[in-house]
Amino acid sequence: MKELLKQIDKLDRTELYNAIYSLYEISNNVMVYRCFQDYSGNYNELYNAYAQFNSKECEQGLADYFLDNVLLENKKQVTHCYFIKYPVSTYIKFEALKVLVQEELMQSCYVTELNLGEDFIIFDGAVVVFDVTKEGAITGGVISTSPADVEIAKTKFNSVLTKAKPFLKQVPAESSMANSLKRKIKQLKTNLNIK
Repeated sequence: MKELLKQIDKLDRTELYNAIYSLYEISNNVMVYRCFQDYSGNYNELYNAYAQFNSKECEQGLADYFLDNVLLENKKQVTHCYFIKYPVSTYIKFEALKVLVQEELMQSCYVTELNLGEDFIIFDGAVVVFDVTKEGAITGGVISTSPADVEIAKTKFNSVLTKAKPFLKQVPAESSMANSLKRKIKQLKTNLNIK
């Protein structure tokens, strides 16, 4: 993707995360493409809990993620598309649980067989492309606010979506954790009076 963009600024890892957070807050339409199967060195607490078979901590963290986002997401259209290799990695199995939550937040999540080689996110008026080591550690990235570059990225993303399939039909979430997580989310929706 980077080679297609004409006007880019380099970001270190902290700048990358700050840009993503800020752009996400102000964007109404967000498109996320991910192709790495593992993100060594960039795991968060939820993944660590999952990888260490601490299902209660993982479920609670994902329920908290739902609660933190449910009231903010209703006006935002978010589409995720993941390139997946089979057999799926432990990280992708964890992502299936996160996708379950994202779908409860009315986000769309898909799987593709097309590997574009780089993770990127398209926001309203900007595209961010990640720099990731071959081991999957995120080191930074580039950003472009050029309208032409944003259109190039959207065209690439939409071309991948044409053959994409629903994520959870291709990579089902582990049933025991998924069922427990669904119950937690249903209770949160009831408590918040959300349909």
